[in-house]
Amino acid sequence: MPDVLDIYKRKLMEAWKDQAGHVDTTRKELISQIKEMEDKISYIRELLASRKLDPEDFREMKSDYAQKLDKLEAKLNAFNGDQPDMQDLLKKGLANLLKLDYLFTSKDCEAKQRMISSIYPENLVFDGDRFRTNRTNEVVKSIYMINK
Repeated sequence: MPDVLDIYKRKLMEAWKDQAGHVDTTRKELISQIKEMEDKISYIRELLASRKLDPEDFREMKSDYAQKLDKLEAKLNAFNGDQPDMQDLLKKGLANLLKLDYLFTSKDCEAKQRMISSIYPENLVFDGDRFRTNRTNEVVKSIYMINK
């Protein structure tokens, strides 16, 4: 069992790092776009100061750039939320997975329904003869494959 847990940990961490890499790339792109917008605002200020740009045009352009800058900064702030401690989440999640049978039998009906819904996201259906589902959670599919 420890070997299987190590494989799960490794695969989940790989998936997390892959996802986090996309977030870092997006964050870097947003920072670059913010810098570009700030440079444009600085440039039109220089044009205004050197009297190469009409004050009315400056106000219009500055307003447009400032709106775009605000949107970019809002997007960046959404990416700058606290990143969870993945090692800790993984440790707790796997510990819960190993005692899933105990958790299921010790919970009330509503908690059991939530657990089943997380395993079978598109509902588990009993047709009078057998159970079926349209889709199973990918992690659960991987667990089923261990015995095969």
